[in-house]
Amino acid sequence: MKIKFGHTLINSVLYLSLSFSTTLTITFNQTAIAKKIPSKNSSKTIQVFKPNELAKLQKKMKEEMQATLDLAGLGKIVKPPTFDANLQPYRAQWSKVNPQIAPFLGYWMNNWEMFQPAVTMVVFPSTVKGQVCMIEYQDNENYIIYPGEPRPPNPMPRFYTLKINQGQGQQGKFRLHKSLISKNNIPGDMEFLGIAIGKQKVQLYASKGIPKLDSSLPTEVIQKFKANQCREK
Repeated sequence: MKIKFGHTLINSVLYLSLSFSTTLTITFNQTAIAKKIPSKNSSKTIQVFKPNELAKLQKKMKEEMQATLDLAGLGKIVKPPTFDANLQPYRAQWSKVNPQIAPFLGYWMNNWEMFQPAVTMVVFPSTVKGQVCMIEYQDNENYIIYPGEPRPPNPMPRFYTLKINQGQGQQGKFRLHKSLISKNNIPGDMEFLGIAIGKQKVQLYASKGIPKLDSSLPTEVIQKFKANQCREK
């Protein structure tokens, strides 16, 4: 993925904009990881999923997946990306070192919503036990807006870390659970991640490939990536 940064000044607020090329190049190095992960205690508490709540979210996710595939099959929306087989050995490699985080690793995106910006979440491993590092991009260029409404500039990519414990994690109002990761082999081979928003809503993302750090990211984001012991491979 090639990303070019520009800037726009609106109402005295500086926004960084992204322009995405149509070419995505993914590289993968299967060199074994031998580094031992240190333990790191976290004082943050997460809202644990209750069994009945999780069952409702799983049902909701299944419905959202089917609706997405149906609309894509009719050509009404962009087809979600297909699963990259290289993710399996990549996750297997990290499962030996940091097993809690392995299922969530990858390049996840939602670019098929007609009335919402395209959002990409790149989930990286970390040498901190149970921690993933996430970089979130938002592309406002292609979704439908109301006539006369100005199209907002793309915000700066956002970096944050998330602690995974017993297969689940939380970042603000967004929650993850390993049971909200599902593959659908018809049509094609796709893998979806459902991010729970509150107790009722599930936002879908489809995996596209191995996480890759773009060197053209703002210096601040790259510095945070390194400072939090995040890794590409």
